[in-house]
Amino acid sequence: MDRKIVEFLEKQNKIFNKKNLRHSYPTCWRCDTPLLNYATKTWFIAVEKVKDKLLKNNKKINWTPKHLQE
Repeated sequence: MDRKIVEFLEKQNKIFNKKNLRHSYPTCWRCDTPLLNYATKTWFIAVEKVKDKLLKNNKKINWTPKHLQE
């Protein structure tokens, strides 16, 4: 339980229930270690802004096999 969030909600009189829950995590079928997801920083590219340039440069590349170009 994130105590700071609970404290904030209690001060706002917006909490109707609080309790600690224990739950299981999935484990790797090979090594039996926990599989945990962690938040990480991500970034995105606005491809629309560079699409024309990418397509133009794509024609200059010697693709092998050739069908990968398209």
